[in-house]
Amino acid sequence: MSAYTLELSPYIYRLKCEYCDQAKKRVFGFISKEDDAHAVYYALLNITEGKPRVGLTVSVGPWCE
Repeated sequence: MSAYTLELSPYIYRLKCEYCDQAKKRVFGFISKEDDAHAVYYALLNITEGKPRVGLTVSVGPWCE
């Protein structure tokens, strides 16, 4: 039985919020099993405000090539 693997994002996207003008960082990647993607994740890191937090979205489902 093969395990799922988490692909770490090779890039960190540096963004600036248009509402609060604070810096944010975003990464994304895939969750795979046997080299087939089963999910994609997006993470937004906010460390410049009073309470650091992470927004995480995971989309799971079949994809067609």
